[in-house]
Amino acid sequence: MIAVLDTNAVIGLAKGECLEQLHSLFRQVVVPPAVRREVVDEGRGRAGARELQAALGNWIREETPASLVAATGMPALSLEDQEVLTLALEQSGVLVTDDA
Repeated sequence: MIAVLDTNAVIGLAKGECLEQLHSLFRQVVVPPAVRREVVDEGRGRAGARELQAALGNWIREETPASLVAATGMPALSLEDQEVLTLALEQSGVLVTDDA
């Protein structure tokens, strides 16, 4: 099974020192570019940045969605949320998030 992580999941799991446990729970773990940018580039020095950077290319894969899901009937979604939802749909994956 494939897990698609959003920003809050990466940060929360890193804070709890259990991000790496996903490696044993899922066949693949994926983040979209917007999550990598938000956690690693914009969050440099904060929780999750070092952990995600170390895992990328090792056991977490960065993948760009083929196209963005149409968010009809939903409140405006950020680019990060659109990429995460689209990847989860494209990969038939499990969305790992703390969003309601």
